[in-house]
Amino acid sequence: MDSVLYYRAMEAFSRQRAKMDGESEIFWLAEAEVLSKLGADAHKLKMLFDPKMQKEPGRPASTSVIGLSKPSVSSA
Repeated sequence: MDSVLYYRAMEAFSRQRAKMDGESEIFWLAEAEVLSKLGADAHKLKMLFDPKMQKEPGRPASTSVIGLSKPSVSSA
């Protein structure tokens, strides 16, 4: 299983568990927050090291790694 999907699934599970388990709600919400951060880090690593993700069609090579495009400036 893809690590990004794993962390997102576990985050969702933790949030559901927090709603169901009133006594340990704070624990499960904290766990969901940690898993969210791990998922974001895994996504960043995937973007950096996965050759398929590095070169997206229609994007310049300098911005495709982080997924940002240059803002367009229009003259009025």
